[in-house]
Amino acid sequence: MKKISLLILLACLGSVAFAGGDSDIRKNCTFWKKKYKSWARISIGIPICYSLNASCGGVFREYAHPTCDKDCGFQEAWAGPGGLGSPAEGTYGYIKKRICSRGEVIDDLGMLMLPEPNTTTTANTDKIEESLLTVDAVNFIDATRIVQLQNISGYAILQKNNGFKSELGVSIWLPTDDEVNQIEDTTMDANEVIRQLKIQVTDNGVVINGTLYNQNLQQFFTITETATEVKVVFNGLNLNVPIPASIPFDNIAVRLSGDGRPDNQNNIQTLSASTQVAIDNRDVVFEVYPNPTSNKLNIEFSNHNDGGKTSIMLFDITGRKIQEIFNGDLAKDEQRVFTADLSGQPDQTYFIYIESGGKKLIRKVMKN
Repeated sequence: MKKISLLILLACLGSVAFAGGDSDIRKNCTFWKKKYKSWARISIGIPICYSLNASCGGVFREYAHPTCDKDCGFQEAWAGPGGLGSPAEGTYGYIKKRICSRGEVIDDLGMLMLPEPNTTTTANTDKIEESLLTVDAVNFIDATRIVQLQNISGYAILQKNNGFKSELGVSIWLPTDDEVNQIEDTTMDANEVIRQLKIQVTDNGVVINGTLYNQNLQQFFTITETATEVKVVFNGLNLNVPIPASIPFDNIAVRLSGDGRPDNQNNIQTLSASTQVAIDNRDVVFEVYPNPTSNKLNIEFSNHNDGGKTSIMLFDITGRKIQEIFNGDLAKDEQRVFTADLSGQPDQTYFIYIESGGKKLIRKVMKN
C-alpha cells in the first residue's frame, strides 16, 4: 500500500502544469487570522490528484517557512518539482517571506487548448507565460495612517499568440472577516479594494493602470516587445499609500498577486469556429441535444477521418472539468450517442470538449 501511495504521489508531482499565487500581509494578527500568509496554486494533469487540499489529495500544502519571524505567519507552497513544501530558492515555484510565487495559472480546459509541444507555435509549452512579483517590506505606520511598500520589483514575460495573458497586482484592501465565527476573508472583492496597481501583458502589449499608478511611476517600468514576445521589467518602486480616516486602519491588508491565465473566451471562439467547419465539411458528426437542457444531455459523435483514442469531457464556464463522459477507442465512422447528467449542476453555460484522432472540438451548451 505504501508503494502504491508513493507512486501516486510521484505521478502527481511529475504532472504539474503551471503555478501561480498570492501573498497577503495583514496589519494585525489573531490566533485564527494570519498576519502574513502566502499561497500558490497549481493545475495537475492527473484527475485523482485534482482537488483542493494538501499533498496528493490536492494542490495546497501548509508549510511553516523557516525564515518567518512571526508566530502567526505561514506559507502554503505548491507540490511541484521542488517537492512538497517550499521548493529550493531559485527553483520553479519558490516562495519566501513577502514574495509572490512565479505566476502561471492554468485551468483544465485551458491546459487542453495549449499548443502541442515542438510545434511551430512554441517549442516548450511551460514557457508561454512567466511572472514574478516581490516586495522587500510592508510597513503599517499608525501615526500617519500610511501603508509603506519598499522596493517593489518583478517582471512578466509572455510568448505571443498562445491565448494567454500575464497579470500582476499590488492591492491595498479591507478584508471583511467574520469576527464572531472566526472566519478569515481571503477573497478580495472589488468593493474591498482601496488602492491598486495592475500590470497586464497581452499579445497587444503591456497595460499598467489602477488608482496607485501615475505618470511619475513610468520611469520604473521597462517594456520590450518583439514579434514573438512581450516583456515588462520593474524594480526599485516605493509606494506610500495614505488610508482615509473613514477606513479602520487596524484591519488593512496588502496583497501581491501573480497570475497568468489563458484567454479562454477567445480560445473557445476559435475552437468553436473550427469545430463548425469540421461539421460543415462532414469530417465529423458532433450533435448536442437538447440544448438548452434541464438535466440530461445527449452527445452524438462520429469521426469520419480517423479512429482510435477519443476523449469526451464536460467543462463549466470557468474551465473546470465537471465530468469525463468517455475515454476510450472509437473506430473510424463509428457513430455513438453518449449521455451527460447536469441535474446536480447550476444553471449556466457549459462546454462539451472532444479530442479524437488529433482533432480538438468544442460545443457550447446551456442549462436552465
